[in-house]
Amino acid sequence: MKIERYICDIKDCGAKDVKQVLVDVCFVTEQSEGRGVKPYIERARLDLCSDCREKYLRLLPLVGAGGQGLNDYTWRNLTTEDEQ
Repeated sequence: MKIERYICDIKDCGAKDVKQVLVDVCFVTEQSEGRGVKPYIERARLDLCSDCREKYLRLLPLVGAGGQGLNDYTWRNLTTEDEQ
């Protein structure tokens, strides 16, 4: 019988209570050879613990609000929110 164990994909975290989520990641290396490239955004399926999921949500630079397809998107003011 094969036993699968999942841990948080964030480097040095190691938490075991994870959920798989689809997130946007800014890659700075190509995915085949690992050579440095101009940064690009790609969606990745990651196993994240609740602490890392919360941190990801707090660090997102764009905030969306609205409803029924009438959304407004703004840049998050990180300096103001960091001070609170």
